[in-house]
Amino acid sequence: MKAKFVLLGCAGSIVLCLGTCGIGTFIFTKQAGDGFIREIAQAKKDGLPTTAEDFSPAVDPAKNSAPALVAAAKSMRDQVRDLAKNAKEPQKSVLQLSNRGWSQTVSANDSILQPAIAKLKPTLDKAVRATKMPGFRFDRDYTRGFDLLFPEYADFKTLTRWLSVRAILRANSGDDAGMAEDLTALAKISAACGSEDFLIGFLVQVATESITLQTMEQCLTEAKCRPGTIRAVRQALKTFAPVLNIKTALRGEYYKLLVSMQEIIKQREPGTFDVFTTQEARNSPSVWSRLMVSQGMLESNVANLLRVTREAYQALPDDPLDLPAAEAVFAANDKKLAAEANNNHYVLARSIFPVPTEAPKVLVRLAQRRRLMEVLLVSLEERNGAGKFPSELPVTGALATDLFGSGPLRYTLNAGKLKIYSVGMDGVDNGGTERAFGEEKEFDLVVSFPR
Repeated sequence: MKAKFVLLGCAGSIVLCLGTCGIGTFIFTKQAGDGFIREIAQAKKDGLPTTAEDFSPAVDPAKNSAPALVAAAKSMRDQVRDLAKNAKEPQKSVLQLSNRGWSQTVSANDSILQPAIAKLKPTLDKAVRATKMPGFRFDRDYTRGFDLLFPEYADFKTLTRWLSVRAILRANSGDDAGMAEDLTALAKISAACGSEDFLIGFLVQVATESITLQTMEQCLTEAKCRPGTIRAVRQALKTFAPVLNIKTALRGEYYKLLVSMQEIIKQREPGTFDVFTTQEARNSPSVWSRLMVSQGMLESNVANLLRVTREAYQALPDDPLDLPAAEAVFAANDKKLAAEANNNHYVLARSIFPVPTEAPKVLVRLAQRRRLMEVLLVSLEERNGAGKFPSELPVTGALATDLFGSGPLRYTLNAGKLKIYSVGMDGVDNGGTERAFGEEKEFDLVVSFPR
C-alpha cells in the first residue's frame, strides 16, 4: 500500500490531506499502539478532545442555522461571480473592489452598487433570516482527520462583504432599521465562523469580524452620527462572540492529528510518502520543493506534532489577551523546534507551527479594534449631547488602555476630524497612520470620524 500526504496552505491556516491507493496488509504494532494509548490518556487528562463529541456539541436541527447560511453563502458566491463576469467597466472594477471588502468605496459608487444589491437581495435576506436561528453547527465528519476540509469559509467571507455593502448603503439612505439588521447578522456570521475549534475557523472569524468593524465605522460616517445608527452599532457589538483563545483553536487541530495518527497506525506498512510543503510545490520539479519520508518517519512526525501541540495547549494562558505569556509559550516552542532543525522527524511541526505563533497578536489586535469602536461610540454620543467632541479620551480603565503600548489609547482632534488609535502590532506610534489598502506593513490601529 502506498499513501500520499500533501501539506497545503489555506487562508493562512494549514490543511493536511491524505489519499491512499492500493490494498495492503494492515499491521498494528504493539509499540505504536502503546504510545498512542498513552497519548490519548494524557490528552484526556489535559482536557483535550479525544472524540468528535468532545468539542462539537449537537444542535437541534430545527434550530440549526448552518445549512441555510451555507446555502446562502454558496449562492452569493455564484451570483457575485456572474455579476462581475457580465459587467462592463467601470461597473466591473467597482464590483471587484466591493468583493474585496473595501468599504470606503461603497457610497461613492451608489449608482452601480444599488442595482447589484437589488439582485442579491433574496440571498442576503435569506442569510439574515438564518442568523436569527439560535444554533449553529456544521454537518462535518470530524473523524476524517487530515482529510477534513472547510470549503464554506471562503463563501462566508464573500457573504460578509456583500452584507457589509448593503449595510453601508442603508446607512447612507437613512434606513437605520435595515442597517441594524444587517450589522447584527454580520456579527452572528462572524461568531458562527469561530464556533469550530480549528485554526481555519479562528482565522476566518478574525477576517469577517474585521470587515464588520470597518463596516460599522463607515456606517457611522454615512449616517452623519445619527443616534439610531450609534444604537445599532452598539447592539451589533454586543452580538460578537467573546474573543477566542488560541487554546480553543488548538483543540480541534489536536483532534485532527489524533484521528490521523490512529489511521496511520491502522494502515501501517513499509513504504514512502511524498510530503509537499506548499500547494504550488506540488507541481514543481525542484527537489527542494518536496521531501521523501519513510512510513516510520511519518509516524514519528505526527506523534511529535501531537505532543508539541498538546504541550503548547497546556502552557498557553487562559486569558486570550495575555500576550506576553502566549508569546513566551511560542518562543519556547520555536526554540524547541529549532533545536531539532536537523531532525526530519520534526519536519511537520516546523512547517505547521508558524501559523499559531502569530495568532496571539492577531487576537489582541481584534480585541483592540472592538475597544476602539466602543470608545468611538462614547465620543460620538458625547458629541451629540454636548454639540462637540470631548477634548480628551472620554473613557478610563481597561477600555482606555492600549493593548499594544504603554499607557492609554491616543486621541486626536484636527480640523473637526476625530482619531482614536492604538500603536498596533509593531508597537510604534505612527501618528495615527493606518495601513493602506493592500499594504502589508503594520501601522496604527485607527478609528476615525468622519471616516
